Amino acid sequence: MYYEDGLAIEDIANVLNETISRILRPLRAYNLFLEAKDILEKEEGVIIEIDNFDFTNSRKILLL
Repeated sequence: MYYEDGLAIEDIANVLNETISRILRPLRAYNLFLEAKDILEKEEGVIIEIDNFDFTNSRKILLL
């Protein structure tokens, strides 16, 4: 909704009847994934596909 439809965080929270913080958590995780993915591709030549990635691994990437 945020990336594809361009909705504001507040609008998404209202539509889903959720708090703003519950909307922001997955967006932050996704943004962290994208940053780590770009670094790994550029620096190490490692290709990670989002379809095959478990987001619980994002913390492990930060430790690399």
